[in-house]
Amino acid sequence: MKSFFSSKISLAILVIVILLFGLRWYATSQNTESTQTIKLGVITGATGQYAFVGENYTKGVNLALEQWHKDHPDQTVTLTIEDDSFDPKKGLNAFRKLVNLDRVDALINMTSPTIDAMYEETRRINLPIAQGGEQGIEPADDNVFQLLPGNMVTEIALGKYVKEHGFKNVAVFVANNATFLRFLKGFEQGYGQPFKQFIINPDERDYRTFVAKTLAIHPDAVVFLVIPEQGANLVKLIREQSAEPLQYVFDANVQTGFPDYQRILRDTNALNGSIAINIRQANNPQFIEAYKKKYGQEPGIGASWSYDSFELLMRTYAKDPKTWINNMKNTSFESAGGKVEFDEVGVRKPDFFIGTIQNGVLPKQ
Repeated sequence: MKSFFSSKISLAILVIVILLFGLRWYATSQNTESTQTIKLGVITGATGQYAFVGENYTKGVNLALEQWHKDHPDQTVTLTIEDDSFDPKKGLNAFRKLVNLDRVDALINMTSPTIDAMYEETRRINLPIAQGGEQGIEPADDNVFQLLPGNMVTEIALGKYVKEHGFKNVAVFVANNATFLRFLKGFEQGYGQPFKQFIINPDERDYRTFVAKTLAIHPDAVVFLVIPEQGANLVKLIREQSAEPLQYVFDANVQTGFPDYQRILRDTNALNGSIAINIRQANNPQFIEAYKKKYGQEPGIGASWSYDSFELLMRTYAKDPKTWINNMKNTSFESAGGKVEFDEVGVRKPDFFIGTIQNGVLPKQ
């Protein structure tokens, strides 16, 4: 009888020990999950083309990190920021450093050249990416989610607008990289008629031949699907060589790159009457207030996109990359730049209109 009770007591003690050990293990694992460091890599174009956007991008993501830590004091998130200078080689090197040395869990990327350069490698490792600019390839149902509202819809709409407004002798300047050539296809789809195209390499600095050939065909509209610095220099040269004003047509790149037009042209009244795409910026008042408090200025173009990129990754975070990516596909929330929601290929839905530049200012509605 004594042996029987001793056995039962020993068994009970063993069960209690196992239970206590299990509870301790569970508590420890939960604590580890909540306190583990989440490492985010950031690649911006802080120098080179769109440098002013890169500066805003850095400010926006740093503000997002600061506010996240304030609201989630038990969660540690780090940012490692690299600059690609709008150069695909530098971007690819930055990506490999972030992944192989810094061991980041996800990536916030700003520029189109870099996403094109690193895309296949990101797919192989299934890295969650909050992307800024458009890809040079057609977006797919994958690991890349574009926070800049989709441009292809706007390019098609711009082509239709030019056709519907009776422009028949059209010249198109287009930057010679995959993203802008893709934009050209969108414009071509919308316009649906022949036009004269002039493809300009991104590093081109002498535009005289392009302008001379354009003026020789006496176009009734000149369309700019180019890097803003190129566009501004082309306009400047056209104004110097043409006695008659031309009808300019700009895609949404004039919006992201308007500071370049201001810097190079000095007086943007030179653009009055130009047709331009405008993607509405629905900046949240609380975001604007927080940004002004931290930096002493209004948020510039790109700041809300990087803020939203950070929010996207953190709101949908999961330790397993596949789960994390799936969460990103199905999310919908309001953030600094308005509603964050994606179409079937991971591109943020655009809200835009087409107007004319007046008094040197981009169209407003």
